[in-house]
Amino acid sequence: MKGAIGIIGIVVIAHGGLAKSLEDTANLFIQNPDAFTSLDLLPESGTESFMEKLQETIKEVDRGEGVLVLIDLFGGTPANSLWKVISLTDNCLGVTGVNLGMVLEVLNKREYTSSLMDLMNDAKESGTKGIQGLQPFSENSKCC
Repeated sequence: MKGAIGIIGIVVIAHGGLAKSLEDTANLFIQNPDAFTSLDLLPESGTESFMEKLQETIKEVDRGEGVLVLIDLFGGTPANSLWKVISLTDNCLGVTGVNLGMVLEVLNKREYTSSLMDLMNDAKESGTKGIQGLQPFSENSKCC
């Protein structure tokens, strides 16, 4: 198991208070994980200010193995800002469509994942696998 040095950093970014809510909720499952934080784009935030804060936040959680940024919405200001930051930052990747399952999965797997690219792929897989339709139980239903 990797220690505090050499762990992949995780940042959640989103509109409104979603990123902070996901961080707070993840902390119920994994209390105060190292190299994990969030950043929200609030109505009073300017795009340039958000981008600067994003760059600072990525540097804060980088422990030498790179940073994975989980984003709420493809094509929104947080995602577009990250795209610009990724172009200027070594060893930083992002995944859109963040959900709680994705956050928990990457927090749990990052200590055992061999690369940032593998962790990004794990995030995409867990994010989509966590999307399920629930219907009323019947004799043929599979649950839990």
